[in-house]
Order: sequence, then structure tokens, then C-alpha cells
Amino acid sequence: MSFFDQVYQKLFPRKSRGVILHEVLKRSHNYSDHYQLWRDSELSNTLLNEISESLRLKEQGIVISPDVHQFRGDYSNGIAISYHEDIEKDHFQFLFDLLAERVKELGYKISVSDNLVTEKEGIIESKEKHYLKSRLSNERPIDQKYGNIIIEYIKINDQPSFIRLMALAYNDRLYKDPENFQELAAYLFNTEKNQ
Repeated sequence: MSFFDQVYQKLFPRKSRGVILHEVLKRSHNYSDHYQLWRDSELSNTLLNEISESLRLKEQGIVISPDVHQFRGDYSNGIAISYHEDIEKDHFQFLFDLLAERVKELGYKISVSDNLVTEKEGIIESKEKHYLKSRLSNERPIDQKYGNIIIEYIKINDQPSFIRLMALAYNDRLYKDPENFQELAAYLFNTEKNQ
């Protein structure tokens, strides 16, 4: 850093800006067309198979690309898929929307889809999120399926970082126990659905 830059920063310190943008997530027609082509192609199956295999091998302590991390708890379960440069950026973005589409097939509806862009200490983080809830019935106890589902796509300085999917179940006697998260993961990454 030059002497001028050091003096300038002392005179005019850069402040963290916090939230830069928070908006409803909307997809253009062009994006939607490209997404549908990818979803119906062998390219989507290839990525789903790679993730499924990574999940399977992770259970045995073997890490392959794309690296998949698992979170397990009584009422909070999830996975995070780390981005790898072998995956095209567009395909990773499409995967985020495909996961939401597949969760909707299980009787869920999107409650919120938004994009939050924040800046902290010169780092720009973009977080696209789909928040899905199961369609509740009037039956008691209430069938919560897998719980509420949050799917997030995180980019750091406009570069893909990871996709996280969390199932957050209610711990309340008004609700049935949540269904098995491993079954949800198996459904989400099943390529036979695209055949």
C-alpha cells in the first residue's frame, strides 16, 4: 500500500456498509429458459449424481468433489455443498433453484425468496434464499413433513461459495415428529426423476 493510500485511509476511513441490497428474488425469462434446458438435460443429472456420490462417500469418511458437509441434530438437519471450479457457475446457480423445485414437489410452498447483499470490511456477500413451508392441514397433531426448509446460495465477492439446505423442525406436541432427513436428501439428489 502506498504512502498516499495509507494517509487517505486515515483521513477517510472506510466504514462497513452493512446491507447494500435486500430484494425479492426474481428470475428473468432468459434465466428461466436456460434453467429449464439445464434441468431437463444430462448436465443436471451429472451434477446430482456427483453430489449423491459425495454424500455416500462422506458417510465412509472419504471426501471427493464437490465436498458435501452434513449437519445433524434432533430438530435441525442439513447439508452444504461447496462450490468447486469444475462446476460451471451457472449450473451451481441452477442447482439452488432445482432443490427448491424438488422440495415443492413434496407438498411445500415457497414462503419467501429473496436476495440479501451485504458488505463488511470490503467483502461483499450475496445470499439468495428460498424459505419453504409445508402445506399444513387441520389434523392434529400437524404433519410438519421434514420441517421448514431453508435453501441458501452464498457468493463471496461475486464468486460461488456454497449452497446450504437446512430442515428446521418444530419441537412441539402440536406437531408430529419430522420425517427422516436422509430420505429427503435421497429424494433431492435422485436422478431417476429426470428420466
